[in-house]
Amino acid sequence: MKPNLKFLFALFFNLFFMNSGNSQMSYIYMLTQQEQTSINILLKKCFSDTITDQDKLSYWEIVNNHGGDPKEIKEIGDLRSKDLVKINEYMRSYYEDALTSVKTKQPIKSSRRKELESEFDSKYTDLFKKNDDMMMQIASGNPITNEGKSVLFNEEKISETLLQLNFIFKLLDYNLNYLESPPKTKEREFLMNSKNSYNESKFEIAKNWIDSAILLKPKNGSYYFIRSDNYIELSKPQSALDDLNKSILLDTLNCEAFNLRGLVFSELNMTSEAIKDFNTSIRLNPVNNPAYNNLGATYLFSKNYSEAIESFNKAVKNRCNGETFYNRGLAYYHLNKDYNQVIKDMDSAISLDKTIIDAYYTRGLCYSNLKNYEKALLDFNTTLKMAENHQNALINRGIVYANLKQFDNACKDFKKAHSMGNTLAKPYMDKVCN
Repeated sequence: MKPNLKFLFALFFNLFFMNSGNSQMSYIYMLTQQEQTSINILLKKCFSDTITDQDKLSYWEIVNNHGGDPKEIKEIGDLRSKDLVKINEYMRSYYEDALTSVKTKQPIKSSRRKELESEFDSKYTDLFKKNDDMMMQIASGNPITNEGKSVLFNEEKISETLLQLNFIFKLLDYNLNYLESPPKTKEREFLMNSKNSYNESKFEIAKNWIDSAILLKPKNGSYYFIRSDNYIELSKPQSALDDLNKSILLDTLNCEAFNLRGLVFSELNMTSEAIKDFNTSIRLNPVNNPAYNNLGATYLFSKNYSEAIESFNKAVKNRCNGETFYNRGLAYYHLNKDYNQVIKDMDSAISLDKTIIDAYYTRGLCYSNLKNYEKALLDFNTTLKMAENHQNALINRGIVYANLKQFDNACKDFKKAHSMGNTLAKPYMDKVCN
């Protein structure tokens, strides 16, 4: 899923969020913390038949607290019937400004927030003025009181609110774009055709469908984000980068767009730009494990092993996969040859994902360096069973055979590697093969 939509008004979002009972948003946060599941599975659970319309609509109680009018929506009974995009983006923009205001101790009103306000009906003018007054209090470090409730908008609280808004953003994207029975519109047809073509690996066709959606709504940042993924699959990184730049310009709070642009920068060998984008993605979503992993991998590729380990350590504290442990193990291997630590990480990587071939190979190298040749042999055998032409595994298994005085087997491995064009095999052949 490629999310990029927006939703809801500013003021005391976090205050009301915490008091919204079993609202849809609370349910998301609870599942995220307790079930350690992917966002796709999470959203499907949130919109299963067991979640009632009232659960969905309870979110609009927050709108009511922010000056919105939920009555019209409740009569419709369907969140998909309203344009939620501008509202979410306004809230996210407001709290992004609030974060800057707290840090600078000056009330900030970004050009993006001004532009968004101009798109709303004039009846919201007083509400926006109230928000501006609040921003002055936030910048001054004063607590804000509303309806007898008081909250201090410090950096931690605002960051927490932004994180919650990102969860809502994903919820809305799924609700608006991925339910089985969405409203039948031309735009919907383009999106679904693009999604289906992408799933069938027909990336050029998928891109063409998104082109059509962009013609209908050229200011929707999510469409450029989706199209950039197709460009990546089509091996057109520069086109992907152009689209991601547009997506971020239209939605400066999309953590996934920054993460994906960081990957494109990495592919284009623009390391410093990639690192900056990964860090921005993490700032927008502090539990953004893909960004932590990508940041660590970028440091690893740049041979900055200490920074790589630090990034992978943060990923491990949240949800992580086998690749996280594998990459951290590589960083430890290159940093200080801590073979025992590397073995532990490879053990964890394999327990989470038994398909990482080089996790077995790297663990075999460590066992070989520790002169535990029997275990090394098992790992090299597994590697070659999964990838029979793994030249480095052949050579290192040959070395293990030689250390175990199984010279015939060692010679066979060296000769096979040599026949595949591996120049490192020849010196070993000269020593072992008679």
